[in-house]
Amino acid sequence: EDGNIPLSIGAFSKALTQDPHSGDTFYNLGYALYRNGQFPEAAGAFQSAYKGFHPEHHSKAMYNLGNALYRKGDLNKAKETYQKALMLSPQDQDIKYNLEVVLHQLEKSKDEEDEEGEDNKGDQNSDSQHDPPPQEDPENDNGEPDESDSENEKEQEKEQNLQKEAVNTILNRLEDKEQQARKQYLKTIIPPEEEVEKDW
Repeated sequence: EDGNIPLSIGAFSKALTQDPHSGDTFYNLGYALYRNGQFPEAAGAFQSAYKGFHPEHHSKAMYNLGNALYRKGDLNKAKETYQKALMLSPQDQDIKYNLEVVLHQLEKSKDEEDEEGEDNKGDQNSDSQHDPPPQEDPENDNGEPDESDSENEKEQEKEQNLQKEAVNTILNRLEDKEQQARKQYLKTIIPPEEEVEKDW
């Protein structure tokens, strides 16, 4: 229960004085800190758990570290951590789901920043009349337009489209699995209708 969380934090911290390299204890401490809303501290505990864990449990520590970083508001580090966890455990649906959520939020925040930048252009122009931004030379040394920039932009756009397709594919699979799980669950809680003999 939530009332026992501070006691758990104290007990796990005390246990670490006895065995400061215990991956299990760091993991349990991280879990208790996470449940207590202490996300930066939980992230540190999960990092230590990763170092002390047997390699077969590394993805579990990385996954929970990603969760703590996400709750802490560090989406970029959370993304990197989920990617590492997914490399360690490529079939883990929870890791895939959380990674997709973070990628979606990063994309959304980038779009919002772009929109804010567009909105602030008018305001910036009045302030920056004295200091114009440096001009980029659209031509290379031989007087022809520089095509490498447009090629890079095309490659980046193509890569983003591929990532979006991968995200959509994963999300569709997750939806299908969720629907199947719901159907299976409903079968267990709703008994099939029995035929009632009519007494005419």
